[in-house]
Amino acid sequence: MTDDPFQCRCVLCHDYGDRDEADRSHPDVVDGHRVALRQVDRGWYRTFFGQAIGFYRRPPLPVLQVTWPDAEGRFYCDEQADERHRESQPQLWLPPSDHPVGIWTTEL
Repeated sequence: MTDDPFQCRCVLCHDYGDRDEADRSHPDVVDGHRVALRQVDRGWYRTFFGQAIGFYRRPPLPVLQVTWPDAEGRFYCDEQADERHRESQPQLWLPPSDHPVGIWTTEL
């Protein structure tokens, strides 16, 4: 068990609302919890969305990443956020070359 409030993590979503909703906190995606949507950098498309590219036949795709806060409600970018929490989700809004080395970049 974890102190993370999400038992089921929806890491990625396709076209949740308008792209203008990126970089905002949303209280209505997961009952009782805020999430933030971030626009995914195109550098990740082949790695994470290869099947979607095949379906749509070409990028760009309307892909936003759902990010979640830690048990205290702090997002990855908050200064007080725990390093373990920052490593628990990919930072797909960053270009792959800027992403911290770790589990999310090992197969790139």
